[in-house]
Amino acid sequence: MSYQGFDGLLEVLVELRFVVVVEVFQRLPQNGIGHGFHLFNWQHVEGRYKSNASAYVDRLVKWITDGRITLEVCLTSNENTMPSLNIEDHPFKKMVQERVSVTIATDNRLISNTNMVLELSKAVRTFALTPRQLKEIV
Repeated sequence: MSYQGFDGLLEVLVELRFVVVVEVFQRLPQNGIGHGFHLFNWQHVEGRYKSNASAYVDRLVKWITDGRITLEVCLTSNENTMPSLNIEDHPFKKMVQERVSVTIATDNRLISNTNMVLELSKAVRTFALTPRQLKEIV
């Protein structure tokens, strides 16, 4: 896949779906991925991997975990933008259980009316994080 600068990459990404976007990420250097909310959601897999979506998601999670690519989780932002989300069902819990590299972030402090202390407190209270888990996240 080739593209000419940012605009070219944007055009390519607009035409692609979840699976192929992941393939683009695999070819570009990265340290982290914002949110990662749908990481475990095999229902979003389309294209040539749809017939074996669950296995594809498993390989994707393994690739992200093995590469120590950090997902920036923004709990309050997700609550604000997904009104039907029950925070206890947030995939953050599974990310921690699967040992995915995650960190807590605020996304937009002013719009979400939050800060890092509130976000970390929410994560600890909601997901009963152990001191060791909290240390790994921070």
